[in-house]
Amino acid sequence: MKALGNRLLRLWPVVLISACAGATSGAKSADSPPSPKGEQSNADDELESLAGCRAVAACQADCAGGAAKSCEWLGHMHETGDGAPQDYAKAAEYYDQACTAGREESCAHLAMMYDIGLAVHEDPVRAVELYDKACKAGNSWACNREQELK
Repeated sequence: MKALGNRLLRLWPVVLISACAGATSGAKSADSPPSPKGEQSNADDELESLAGCRAVAACQADCAGGAAKSCEWLGHMHETGDGAPQDYAKAAEYYDQACTAGREESCAHLAMMYDIGLAVHEDPVRAVELYDKACKAGNSWACNREQELK
């Protein structure tokens, strides 16, 4: 348990960013999913594309229909407990779907979960793969964390 606590402390900045991204940008957390980069990327585009995805049922339908942004949003909702019950296992599932569809922020969130063993088995190799995918898509936080693990 102490080892998990140490890993959480090492990754605390991304947890804080996830919890506070909306507050630091002046936007409400319900407006757009957080970024491990600590930035709101294309907030207006995100708002428009997620306009129908404010409730879990709407997001689930959109995600099932292949809308990767909706899968990412569901991951965020379940990770933070904002708009849905906090459930890290469900968050990991939705982040995996969104990451597979090319959403780099979801890859970074999922990598963190594998990095610390949050709702998934701790797997540093898988974490590095996911950090690398997010890094190649331009996520500088993922690049830094990938280098720390190598």
